[in-house]
Amino acid sequence: MDQLIAICGICRTQIPANDGVVSADLADLNGSNEDGFARWRVTHRGCHPNLDALTYGIELQQISTACQLLVWTAHMSEKTWLPKTDWMELVRTAGETGRLDTGLWLASHGVEQ
Repeated sequence: MDQLIAICGICRTQIPANDGVVSADLADLNGSNEDGFARWRVTHRGCHPNLDALTYGIELQQISTACQLLVWTAHMSEKTWLPKTDWMELVRTAGETGRLDTGLWLASHGVEQ
């Protein structure tokens, strides 16, 4: 399988599969940020600012290969709120670079994490 390299969006170091999470704060969909848009984060567990009940999280070990990312994308496509997130940017970056790295896309578009 094509192993994806996960880079923490906070400390910018590589994440071992057993110590990371890919997550989105679903509270952002209800207007807790200015645009009502939820951004996905790839982080170490210890670096994540807030894992709570409103966070949709995927353990990194469940999404650390290209095949697993494809399966998760199929699963996520059933979520009515998915279009209000940047999931497709996460997938595009992984496909183009072999990395789960939300920091690459956000930095290139001038967005702070």
